[in-house]
Amino acid sequence: MPPIIKVTFNEPVETSSAQTVTNYSIDPGIHLTGATLLSDGKTVALVTDSDFTPNTLYTLTVSHVKDGSHANNEMITPVANAFMYSPILLSDDFTNGILQGWTVVDEGTIDKPSLWLERSGRLMQLSNIYGPNANATDHRKRTYLYWNDPQALSWSNYTFSVTLNSADDDGIGVLFRYQNPSNYYKVDLDSQRNFHKLFKMAGRVETTLATESGAYVLASNYVLRVEMTNSQITVLLNGVVLFGGTITDNSLKAGTVALYSWASQGVFFNNLKVTPLHRFPRVTISSPASGVTITQPAPVSIAVDAFDPDGSIRTVNLFWGTSILAALTNAPYLFQWTNLPPGNYTLTAQVVNSADLIGISSPVSFVVVPPPPKPAFIIQPVSQNVRSGSAAMFRVQADGPQPIHYQWLCNGVPINGATNTFLILNDIQPANAGTNTVLASNQWGSVVSQPAILSVDLTAPPAGDTNGPPSVYLSSVEILDPGVPLISVNATNIRVVSIEWTSNCLTWTQLLTLTNNGGVLYFTDPDAVSQPNRFYRAVGQL
Repeated sequence: MPPIIKVTFNEPVETSSAQTVTNYSIDPGIHLTGATLLSDGKTVALVTDSDFTPNTLYTLTVSHVKDGSHANNEMITPVANAFMYSPILLSDDFTNGILQGWTVVDEGTIDKPSLWLERSGRLMQLSNIYGPNANATDHRKRTYLYWNDPQALSWSNYTFSVTLNSADDDGIGVLFRYQNPSNYYKVDLDSQRNFHKLFKMAGRVETTLATESGAYVLASNYVLRVEMTNSQITVLLNGVVLFGGTITDNSLKAGTVALYSWASQGVFFNNLKVTPLHRFPRVTISSPASGVTITQPAPVSIAVDAFDPDGSIRTVNLFWGTSILAALTNAPYLFQWTNLPPGNYTLTAQVVNSADLIGISSPVSFVVVPPPPKPAFIIQPVSQNVRSGSAAMFRVQADGPQPIHYQWLCNGVPINGATNTFLILNDIQPANAGTNTVLASNQWGSVVSQPAILSVDLTAPPAGDTNGPPSVYLSSVEILDPGVPLISVNATNIRVVSIEWTSNCLTWTQLLTLTNNGGVLYFTDPDAVSQPNRFYRAVGQL
């Protein structure tokens, strides 16, 4: 019978869209015939008339399913998940109530018989049956029930897991590779006597393979898991390996499974599962990290870690959705993905070993976004014609992601120290004439302003009142980007002007000197950006 695939959503879904079979697909080659929303409102059982191939990678795609809210939000973008199909040898949820497929064996002679029952999805044993006496820690006579399918006697390499819970503190456990009462392995957990033990019964002779201290908490759930690979036996309790690691014994090659109770009145078992054991290769995508944002045009550097416990890795395949990006055959497994358009991306990796066993990574999702813009000028420099000896000031403003860096150029040659949004030239001489531009750049690019031509007028200025009284004053102040004050100075009949500053109007410090050849002078003070209070004065030198 083809398997039923269960799809679980992270919230309740709307019935009609959840049960529309065309909203689901499984590739390659699986034909879906039905979809049923289960009672939890979040799980959909998909029915197919196709057979799955064991240890094959499939991709489930879901779209157009709506959530259960009043808004009925719909999955517009299809969601794809890769999964590996592995067959199950035995799965029992203990709901049929009749112990179908199980055979009970009572060896204990005290407080017999056993009482095995199935109730509400749990298998329980309610008798205190045991033997030969209450002090026995090995060669115990107990009750157990084994899976009696004849094909199970040929099970060899498999994983056997079951959840157990006991209201008593005596022996509970499992048997595996069980052939008959004279040949099997047994895991025995005893809380009262504080031990975990692994036994082998071969030819009616019992041998202790491993033992350690350990108890369990009454009325608590424990997942007991046994993995068998050829002669290697690994026992785990709630994910923790018992007995210090894998135990090696090659006496018993195959057999079925059984559940065991010794002097424990009120033992419960559920979630029993037996699956073929293949130690699959493992693979993870270590880079990029899931959830990162990558800005164009940067490439996506993909790094994959792959490990095979039993053989050698043949290939590592990278998938974008269902499309293969690369097949990597040599470590380190690295791939540069370039020229990605903006959008959302999900990667998975698949590793195939020399035995054709496949491992699949968890998906890694990331977003590619377009780069921010390079600067754009919103204020361009303006050409000027000034008299020789006077001052000129050019200014620009560029918009775009910060920080923006500026560099002024005259006739294509960078001007030393001219790295602001303004360019001030005092006491202009003919050598200053030329074409001025400014280069504005950020990490995403650069742009050159339109040219501003500075021409120098050599005509002598009109004669002024050289006999009038000297005067000097600060005529205006303007704050330029990035917070630098631009201050203009007017001076009459004064050749040299000293600019001073103070923060308390008591102690003054010279900032710079300006030579006055007529007209307006300019100065800036970049240090003022970090000063909360700074005052200026102009002092004329006769």
